[in-house]
Amino acid sequence: SDNKSLTKYINVRFGNVINSSGSVIPLFVEQINLYNKIFVRNKETTRYFMTISEAVYLILKASQSKLNFSKLILDMGKPIKILDLAIKIIYILGKKQKFQKTGSGVEIEIEQLKPGEKIHEELTTSKKLKYIGKKLIHVEEKRTFKNNEIFKIKKTIEKDVYKLSEKYFKELYSIINRN
Repeated sequence: SDNKSLTKYINVRFGNVINSSGSVIPLFVEQINLYNKIFVRNKETTRYFMTISEAVYLILKASQSKLNFSKLILDMGKPIKILDLAIKIIYILGKKQKFQKTGSGVEIEIEQLKPGEKIHEELTTSKKLKYIGKKLIHVEEKRTFKNNEIFKIKKTIEKDVYKLSEKYFKELYSIINRN
């Protein structure tokens, strides 16, 4: 029998998805509303950002790709300095930035990086990047897998997908039965 799998494994690399649950933007808005203060890890911290529609585009393109064991990233332009973003959010909300301890306005408090956090986000270390669509980049990295590694990866993914589908099925069931 042929051990070839029909399953494709593609790694997609996201930036911060604007206004998603993990985005810093709603977090900053919440901090302003609760504390009249924004907490920034480091003055030099930068991150890449993408819209929800760009994230969907990346996933759809990855699912349609004929590539296997590949990494896809979106061209998100230059990284944005988080401190600059915090300042812009203050002004977008119609508030002023506090510059002195005794002044009024929204204070920006600079904190320490958490363990494992990086000042600058690195989407890839590979220098072999190839555009394969609108803003879509294939990262050419040589990686070979042994059959047992592929089997382990596939089993892990199947287990994770089952857990997720079971969780969402229960949530959907409870929503339907509320009526």
